[in-house]
Amino acid sequence: AFLPRSDRDGIGVAQASVWADHVQRVLPGSLLGSAARATLLSSMGREADAKQLAEQQLSTHSDSAHAWFVLGHVQRAGDPKAASESLRKAVELDPGYRIAQTELAEAELAAGRMRAAAEASAGRDKMGPPSSWSERVAGVIAARLGDRATAHNRLQSAVQLEPKDVDARLELGWHLVALGKVADAALHARRVVETDRPAEDATEGQTADAKLLLAETLRRAGDAKG
Repeated sequence: AFLPRSDRDGIGVAQASVWADHVQRVLPGSLLGSAARATLLSSMGREADAKQLAEQQLSTHSDSAHAWFVLGHVQRAGDPKAASESLRKAVELDPGYRIAQTELAEAELAAGRMRAAAEASAGRDKMGPPSSWSERVAGVIAARLGDRATAHNRLQSAVQLEPKDVDARLELGWHLVALGKVADAALHARRVVETDRPAEDATEGQTADAKLLLAETLRRAGDAKG
């Protein structure tokens, strides 16, 4: 998402709301304020409100790639198939829209359409330099398709591009567990769990997943010793 994280003590929510209000006052005809608010509502779990606001903006900006992107973004959690259609429209309107292309690949992945997800990810590769997000999505797709070598390379690249991408680090950690590299996986889990070295800014859900990952590495290490 392109807003501050909004699920920590209300700080991100307050900042994002102030920013959205400011943009709407200064640029009343701009999509940015409503786009920010729709994304904010989605991050708060208010999917219906977010979708309604995004659709309102789209009704007057149907030729805007950004408007279609915002709709796809807020649709993705509840209806990834519909999100795919919206995001595909965004890319049709702006063929160089890399964020929309990455989100399209992730939406297709969430919808279980692996071939379409792989094609969308390959399309993102052709658009220019990768991001941590695009590499993570590509890695997850490769893992689902059984291509472990590619999955490892792409997930490792995601972490290298952005060491604070907690999702990429956790995906890599679980992939390493599947490969039997539990010591390496434990290192990634500890980067998220250990509070004395806050290299990452993890949500409660991500921290819980990291703890599960760490517990699994310890269990497997114990089994190996036994």
